[in-house]
Amino acid sequence: MIYQPNPEVGMRGLYNRIVTILGDTPKFHLAALAAQASAALAAEVDERGRTRLS
Repeated sequence: MIYQPNPEVGMRGLYNRIVTILGDTPKFHLAALAAQASAALAAEVDERGRTRLS
């Protein structure tokens, strides 16, 4: 779970927060940042060995 204290940051802010919390430096462009956040989340799931809950 990732806590986002300000609901008005938008998708860029959310992706930025995800990447930062997972220990990487966020990329500048939104498309690259979205892909980076997705990869970081996938790596975290692989590392922890958890599956998605239905």
